[in-house]
Amino acid sequence: MPVNLLNERNLNDWLTDIVYQGEEALRFLTESGKSLQAGFKSADYVEQNKDSIIKGMINQYVKHRLRAYLMSEEEKPFLRQIQKEESLPGWAEKALAEGRTVYEFIPLEIPSELREEITLVRDFLYNSAEKYVDKCIRLAKDEVKADNHETPYIKLRWDYLKSNNEYADFSETLSLAKKYHEKMARTAKNKKKDQELYDKSLSGTETELDFGDGMRVVRLTTPEALDYESDIMGHCVGDGTYDKGVENGKIQIYSLRDKNDEPHATIEVKEGDLYQCKGKGNKVPATRYRPYIQEFIRQQEFELTSDGKFAGLIKQNGCYYDIYNLPKGFVVEGNLNVSNLGIEELPDFSHVIVKGNFICKNNRLHTLKGAPPVVGGKFDCSGNKLVDLEGAPQKIGGEFDCSYNQLIKLKGAPSEIKGSFYCYNNQLKDL
Repeated sequence: MPVNLLNERNLNDWLTDIVYQGEEALRFLTESGKSLQAGFKSADYVEQNKDSIIKGMINQYVKHRLRAYLMSEEEKPFLRQIQKEESLPGWAEKALAEGRTVYEFIPLEIPSELREEITLVRDFLYNSAEKYVDKCIRLAKDEVKADNHETPYIKLRWDYLKSNNEYADFSETLSLAKKYHEKMARTAKNKKKDQELYDKSLSGTETELDFGDGMRVVRLTTPEALDYESDIMGHCVGDGTYDKGVENGKIQIYSLRDKNDEPHATIEVKEGDLYQCKGKGNKVPATRYRPYIQEFIRQQEFELTSDGKFAGLIKQNGCYYDIYNLPKGFVVEGNLNVSNLGIEELPDFSHVIVKGNFICKNNRLHTLKGAPPVVGGKFDCSGNKLVDLEGAPQKIGGEFDCSYNQLIKLKGAPSEIKGSFYCYNNQLKDL
């Protein structure tokens, strides 16, 4: 069903920013929005504006496919239901009077896992669209050579991504994106260093912080530097996806390097916010590099918008705390999220109070030993390898989700849960 949204423009702005990352969108449609400019009739013009055209294609996709996915989710922490007593425009009052629900979109409530998934899809679609555009350019130029005259038209579908059946469902597209990134990681692992590309990258590599022991953080400022980082690390920071954002200063890309100038972690910063912090193959940076990453973040005073957990940090009251070494009695005022880290056991949170949500889903946990004893919001340990719930808090202030595990019994389950209890997709025989 269509969602009645009070702030549709805010959602559109958020979706657009995913694609353009703070850049100004270059428009290729006429004022009526019905036809493309004459410039699209030139293969050279498309080649010169390829990055903007690709992002325009992705923008079309997210405004339709991603929007539909976001608005159809069963759980919507980022959608606040509007109440009748609020001051509302006429259409919203009418909708409520007719018994229809009206929502407000709240971008800050988008779960970090969903942000990560959207980023994976965006980078995957950039690669897909780039291959398509390159093919169209090549065919147009081949036609010129065959006919020995200038081709007045390039056959390029502006809605290629939006209308592609392979990408019609966002969940299926996410699955394709994950496979694509996994393949990149495998290729990088077995790939030899490209000396020529490395040499070209040096002019776009600037030292930001030298730790004095051979380790340093460098800032990447050119497409060649980004391509080398991508080549070694096995992720999508190269190949054009981030070139424009780096060029105009809307985003900054940093790399943690050793004495041999080999990268071990890539950091993306946007408007002072730590947006991504990834190790090789988009995984968590190796434990031995965590202190360097954390020191750099502390010195730069970045906000931890999304990937703070990959750096092993939370920020509270202006101070940074290592989530693997939180002080005894520490109170987390908001949420504590350690999902998607690939960990087999929890850090010791047994002396920590979490007022918000505690999320440890999509790891390899066999036990909940070390979980915080008090969680004021929801507790989500879904998508692990748990066979029982020993170690879980006994009182949960929100919902409890232990779905998609290997539970054969519910021993250790909380005795008091103020929200829903989800335990589907397990191996339970009885309760």
